[in-house]
Amino acid sequence: MGCFKTCKKRNTVIDYIVFRLHYKVTGPLLVILCAVLASLHYTRSPIDCIPVDNVPHDYLNSYCYSQYGKENTDLSLVEAGLIDERMDFPEDTKPGKPRTWTNDPRIVLFLLSLQFVFCLLPRFFWSKMESGRMSELVELLENPEQLMDAIFANKNKNRIYFMWYSFAEASNAVFDFLYIFIMGSFFGRQYYDYGLQVVLWAVFGGTGSTPRIFPDETACTYRDQINLSGSIEYHVAICLLPMNSIYEKVFFVLWFWFALLCLLSCLAAFYRAATCVGLRTTKFSTHLVERGKLGTVLKQCTPGDRLLIHLLSQNISSVRFRDFISNAFDYLDKSDDSASC
Repeated sequence: MGCFKTCKKRNTVIDYIVFRLHYKVTGPLLVILCAVLASLHYTRSPIDCIPVDNVPHDYLNSYCYSQYGKENTDLSLVEAGLIDERMDFPEDTKPGKPRTWTNDPRIVLFLLSLQFVFCLLPRFFWSKMESGRMSELVELLENPEQLMDAIFANKNKNRIYFMWYSFAEASNAVFDFLYIFIMGSFFGRQYYDYGLQVVLWAVFGGTGSTPRIFPDETACTYRDQINLSGSIEYHVAICLLPMNSIYEKVFFVLWFWFALLCLLSCLAAFYRAATCVGLRTTKFSTHLVERGKLGTVLKQCTPGDRLLIHLLSQNISSVRFRDFISNAFDYLDKSDDSASC
């Protein structure tokens, strides 16, 4: 019996579709991406360097991969003539140019895991604040008098209910923008409009290569042993980064998805603010409900009351919602008569 009640409580709708997009769609998607990228990292070589002189290939790959993401070729080596300045360095690895974190799988998995936490935090918070109240209201449908008292006789409780839901809903928008800001901190400011740059490049046929935040190749400065003349020999190996092509596609899709989430979350927050200032923007399914009664009931409701009634309408059938509105109309009419007397 306890298990049945738990399942029933979990199936109760306590939020709206934009809210659910975060923890029911985005959260599982990020978990799947983390698992796939982690498995690919351990089954595919993340770097493949062109052999330099007699340096073993595996050793060179390990060395260059450990150096990648730390620093570019030291400009002083070029100025001192130890490295040929005419060498064709990849754009991301020009001597003296600062490097961004783009190939370290720990950073990529950390960013995906961080957003997964961001998607779940508002849901966890709202579940704690909601405390099963909607489930209790659904169970009170068999007792209309108690249901009316539970909704319309607890104005202060309904106000707090509305406040906490609005806060949780706004948190989704804040976390979406915070995630994009953190991505820009790791990948550079070009990530902020990265998706638009790629689309414009593809549509208008831009010149040069596709806009990238994950380079396909890098340069690695390898310091050899001291030669016979007593000086240190420096070599520059060009290395391919096959995993970056996968990261490129993943974060390209995520850029558009989170841009959409930011837009929808902001619209949801503005919509909730509109209901808070008194605009009756909540839409109900009225094909069975008398519109006159519904309008009369909503006119006497606070934003918290309307939020409860609308969430309740998503948890019951149209017939039962029609009966609820009729009972609410009679209840409020009696309350007005009692107040006038």
